Amino acid sequence: MKLHFYIVFLFLISMAGFGQKHAYNQHVTEGNYLFLEKNYLMASQSYQIAYSIDSTSANINYKMGVCYLNIPSKKKQALRYLDIAVKGITRNYDEDEPSVKGAPYDAVYYHGKAMQYAGMYAEAIQEFELYQRMVNKKDKERQEEVVRLIEMCNNAVALG
Repeated sequence: MKLHFYIVFLFLISMAGFGQKHAYNQHVTEGNYLFLEKNYLMASQSYQIAYSIDSTSANINYKMGVCYLNIPSKKKQALRYLDIAVKGITRNYDEDEPSVKGAPYDAVYYHGKAMQYAGMYAEAIQEFELYQRMVNKKDKERQEEVVRLIEMCNNAVALG
């Protein structure tokens, strides 16, 4: 009798885990569509549900951080998510795959921007310089933008 109860209990636990994984993937996919439409507020709400299921994923922390950077009233919240995202950078990032746990190299760029918004200019400069070494040298537009952001941070330090 105890063995029968134990087997049923294990089955129910495994089904709950499968249900959570399915819900996580569904909310990340929904968030991705909203993100592509630049509906960052709604995307962040979908990502928040996925985050409540797996808060350790560098990918979901990256996506939450980028959403918050694009919502004027929530910019300051981005830093805590991007702090986690940059610890899980992966070379083989697939933005459309909800089960990916790592974050792209761009997490370093957005982490620098979040630091800049938080007034952490010296730390932001370090992140931007790190990102310059990581980003494709052929992406001249992004390289120029990072140089401009470093200059802005240097100006803020000089004024401050």
